[in-house]
Formats: sequence, C-alpha cells, structure tokens
Amino acid sequence: MIRTLLFILFAFLAALPVTAARELSVETPEARLLLRAGEEGAYLASLSLKGGKELIGAPCPLALPRGYMQDGAEKPFRWQFVSASGNSLCRRLRFEDGAAGYTLMVSGSRVKGAPFQFEGFLSVRKPLTIAAGEAFRAEVRESGEPLVWAFAKESGFAYGWRLYSGVYTPGSGIRQTRLAPGAEAAARTNTEQNWNAGGDIPMLYIDYGDRGLYLAFEWSNTVLMARGLEKGGAALSAALADGNMVTRLPEGGGMRIPPVYLGVYKGDVDDGSNAFKRWFVRVKAPKAMLSDVREPLIQQDMQLGYDVAKYGIEQIKMDYGWWSDEKAGPTWRTHEGLLEMRNSDYLKVLADHGCSSLAEYVGKARKAGVGVTMYILLKDTQLDRPGVPTSVGKYGHPEWFSDVNVTGMGCSADLGNTECVAFYKKYLLDFFRKTGVTTWRSDFEPICRTSPRENRHLAGGNDVQFWATVGFGELVDYLRAKLPGFRYESCSSGGSMKDLWTMTKCNVINCDDSADYMSLHMSFYDSYYCIHPMQLQIPCNALTYTRGSENYTGTADYLYGLRCQLTGGVMLSNWKGTTEEDKAYWPYHVGKLYAGRLRPLIRNGDLYHILPRPDGVHWDGLEYFDPDTDTGAVMLWKPGNEEGKEKTVPLRGLDPKKEYRLAFEDRRGQSFRARGESLLREGLRVAIAEPVGSEIVWITPAK
Repeated sequence: MIRTLLFILFAFLAALPVTAARELSVETPEARLLLRAGEEGAYLASLSLKGGKELIGAPCPLALPRGYMQDGAEKPFRWQFVSASGNSLCRRLRFEDGAAGYTLMVSGSRVKGAPFQFEGFLSVRKPLTIAAGEAFRAEVRESGEPLVWAFAKESGFAYGWRLYSGVYTPGSGIRQTRLAPGAEAAARTNTEQNWNAGGDIPMLYIDYGDRGLYLAFEWSNTVLMARGLEKGGAALSAALADGNMVTRLPEGGGMRIPPVYLGVYKGDVDDGSNAFKRWFVRVKAPKAMLSDVREPLIQQDMQLGYDVAKYGIEQIKMDYGWWSDEKAGPTWRTHEGLLEMRNSDYLKVLADHGCSSLAEYVGKARKAGVGVTMYILLKDTQLDRPGVPTSVGKYGHPEWFSDVNVTGMGCSADLGNTECVAFYKKYLLDFFRKTGVTTWRSDFEPICRTSPRENRHLAGGNDVQFWATVGFGELVDYLRAKLPGFRYESCSSGGSMKDLWTMTKCNVINCDDSADYMSLHMSFYDSYYCIHPMQLQIPCNALTYTRGSENYTGTADYLYGLRCQLTGGVMLSNWKGTTEEDKAYWPYHVGKLYAGRLRPLIRNGDLYHILPRPDGVHWDGLEYFDPDTDTGAVMLWKPGNEEGKEKTVPLRGLDPKKEYRLAFEDRRGQSFRARGESLLREGLRVAIAEPVGSEIVWITPAK
C-alpha cells in the first residue's frame, strides 16, 4: 500500500510543469521576490512589498555573463540550466556552458531593511578571455514616471561652494532625473584620486513619492543605469567597469561577480535610505563599527602628542611624510611607501615624549588611552635595497607597480599582481606588529585604475581596477584577520573610494578632501543618503571657521563650524597648530556633547534631511532620531538673515502618542514640551536672533 502511494506521488510530481519546480521565492522582512529558472537563463518573475503592489509587470531575464573571445570575435555563452538549491533566504541557480559554469546567487535576509542581493561566480574549464557584460538587469513596471536620484562622490570638494582657495564648481552633489520614456539616469564610479574625478557613489534611488526602489553595486568600478520605459516604469542595469569589461581567466580559474543590491521601500527617499543604512552597518560594515561603542573614533592630527584624552580625543594621526625629510618641490617627499620614521619633525615629537622609537611612543599613547593612526602609501619607494617595495636595482620588482604616479614620487602598487599582494601582507603586518599601530590610513590610489602590465588583469585593460580591487580586499581582510583591533581608514584624496565595497572594508572614509567646513557640511548632506554617517569622517581645518584666518570662508563663528564637524566621524585639525580656542571648545563640545549624546544617535538613530541642502545663504539642518530610545537631536545652522530670525522646522520619526521635551542647547529659554502628534504636524519653531548662529535641540521623552 505504501509503495503504491509513493508511486502515485512520484508520478504526480513528475507530471508537474517544469516551471513550477523552478519557481523559487526569496524574502526579506518587507518584500518578496520570485525567481524563475528557464532552460537558458533566469528570470525575475515577481517583486512586491509584502501586502503591497506588484512591481514587475512581466517576467524579465536576469543578466548572466555575456560571452568570451574566440578567433578575434565575441562568442556568446549558451547557458543551460542545471540545478537550483537553497531556501527562501538564499537561492543558488547553476548554469553550464561547454566552456564554463556559472552560479547565480540571489539572497534575502531576516534583517529589517535588507535589499535582495544578486551575485555570482564564473568558472572556466580552459583559458578564456571573458566579456563580462551586465551583472544585473530588470524591468520595473510601476505606473508613472519616477524621480531617479544619483549622488556625486564630491571627493575633493562639494559642488556649489567656493573654497577659501577660490576653487568652485556650480551645481549640487545630488542629481535628480524625471524618468520619462526614453530618459536615462546613471551613476558611474571609479577610484581616480584627482579631486571630484572618481564619479558617483554607485547607488540610484528610483522614487515614486510614497514608495520606491534602489539599485546599488558593492564594487569600486561600476556603471548603474535607469531608463524610462514607454508605458511607465524603469529598465535597470548594473555592470562592471564601463559596462564592457573584458578579462582573461586561466584554466580552472574563476571570478566573483560582486553583489548588486535591489531594495524596495515604503515612504520617501529618507525612509528608504535609513532602512538601507541600518541593514548595511549591521551586515556589511566592519564588525567593530557596532561592537566598539567609541566608533567612530574622535581623531586629531598629531599636534599635541598623546596627552589629548582630556580634550575628548581618542586617536591621533601621523599624516603624510613621516618617512622622509627630503622634499621634492613644496609639497611631496621622497620614498613614499617606506615604513621607517625619518622625518625630523616627527622624530622630535617622539623625543619630546621621551621615546626612542615609534613602538615606544605607541605604547605610551595606549596607556594614555589614545590610539595611533599611520598614513601609509602603497607606492614605489624607489630605493635600491631589500625588504621594501621598489622597482629599481637588484631587489626591484617593476612588475609590482602600475603607471599611476600621483605625486611624481613613485607609482602606486598594482594589486592585480598576486606576488605584490603577498609582499604587502608581510610588509604591513610586520610593521604593525613591530610598532603596535593598529590603524592604517590609505591614500593615492591604493586601488589603481590603469596598468601597462599583464597579471590577473590584461595589460592596459579595462579590468585593471577589478583585479586591483580584489587584491586590495585580500590585503585588508588578511590584516584584519591577523591583527587584533585592526582598523582601516580611507583617505584617498577625500572620497575617491566612496563606494559601498570600500565601506565593507573601512571603518571611516573621508567625506571630502577640502578641509573646508562648509564644503564638508554639504558633501556630508549628499553622501549620507547612501553611506551610514558613522562611516563618513569629516576632516576639517578649524581655520576655515576661524574669523581673521586667511582660510576663513566667510559665514561662521567657531561653534557654527565645529558643529558642522560633529555630524559624522570627527577629524580635528588646525594648520597653524592647536590653538587656545580649540582647547577651550573641545572638552565640552567634543568630549562631552559629541561623545556622550551625539555619537550614540549617529550610531543608532535614523538621519533625516529636514531642511534643504546647505548653501551658505539659507537655514539648513538635520535630525537624528533613535526610535528604540525615543531620543534625538535637531542640528540647525543659520548662515544669514535671508530667511529672517525664525524658522519652522519639520520633524520626523517621533511617536505621535508620546510627549517629548525639546531642550535647546544654547537658547534654553526656548525649551518646551509637546506631544509627538503636534510636533509632527506643526514642526519645531526656532529663533536665532544673531545674524549668524547654530543650535542643537535635544529630543527626549518628557518625564
């Protein structure tokens, strides 16, 4: 009887349509995605918010690797479906071609705010030159014409602000495109370190007002596209490099296609952004960003030595040039990439603290409660000696270096070369272990864009940055695994590496490289749509907000400018050396208010763009609010009298049923209590009588 029942069951299953066995669901807490495996490819069959509207009008094919080169021409892969496995949190679809195999992985998550992730692995059976093609494509058939948001990295300075140096580019770091039929919006990114040359943060929001989607790529060199469809909606795509990357894989070799994120959200772009960033910092960012409650660390240029904990400073940075006294021109120093302290100014600091070595200094700093960050370049030292990265002489390895020469002092390392990566793993780890330093700050294209040499990448190919990124990831991951407490900071001429892949490797990244408080204030406003504010470091020169300085940019008093630094990761600096004014402000505003009240909100709260982008003319502001603790802070800046002395500021995130106390930090007479419902409906009324001023309004539950 049992055998008969089993036979009937197996016969029934065998008779089911093939498509039914190949329809696979993937889920997040907010959304559901349905995949369909066809004979020659994979399809996105459905995408919807749970309990909400369907976003995919008809099944659309997902991108698989495009083809390979044979006899001077491109030959398409002929993919055949082989198998499906996994569960609703991760599905794996396996495809085969006579020359290669490909596994497409589509994953969801149990973490709130998670996007769907599409990634893959291509393996080859014989040496093949691969034409990668698109990494992702899909069509969204929502009705109406969405507004697509894209974001410039603004790695050097913010668009729309004139620096103290006179440098100015009009516009905004936020581009918005109404996606009418045939219209296109794009985000293109690379790691070129020249100011504002690295393109965009690799993320697009496709917003319909009360709902939307985002498309993002976890990689350093990409192009994302959104194109308006004839009957509404958008065709979305993501590709490596310029969209036509070609690379060569050896026999038995392979390459990972990095994750593409497709997320859906209810509400506006701030709602989508906050949900995405909460997920990202919990799942993708270095674990220390949440496990260490001091992150992001409060850092200062090394000007006062390690006796700075009394000011609230937790980390001091030894910056460019500590390896040499020899200058080449007014700015740069020889032997970039050398890990030996030879600069007399830095040696004097060590001597003034009674230290004969960097290791001794780091040890004393640690006892004082302060860490040390070292600025280290992956560059050709051009020294003819063993044990150092060099292209010259008996011990030279010219094949380890690219043709990227930022300062004229030697080319950047080419981490597409596996021997070069192996050398740097030992070279850097030995230095960190010997000195006790645990934080590395990079610059000058540690991920090079071009190289005339062939290794994992082609000579002069458009795959150079892909394999240099792979090598850089291998290096950082190795150091993090081998060195307890290892931290990586990305300077890289400001945010030239301001992409989501780098954010999985670094604790913090420069928001921009201007050192100008208003430029940083503006680029921060733009970038925190995509990047968690605790990972955006604001490296600012206090002279840009110190009246009377040649670097002063014209609108701020000292506290106004300092508060622009306290919105993300703090990096304090003063090109004239630490002043008495600095010392007077830091203990309270940095050591107490930032460390004790703002930083927990930056780490754990949502961040809302409650006023328009800063422009140095109109009021601007932001709101942090943590729904778990019902606490928040409204930070406001009034640069002039253009809008008068009073402003009504919209608030977000509060519980309408609860009563809150709103305590003004400076103008305490304006403090009051109100229910969340009225605050959300009527906003917050603030008066700043002075021509220029700033304010913090603390939001706490009323008692």
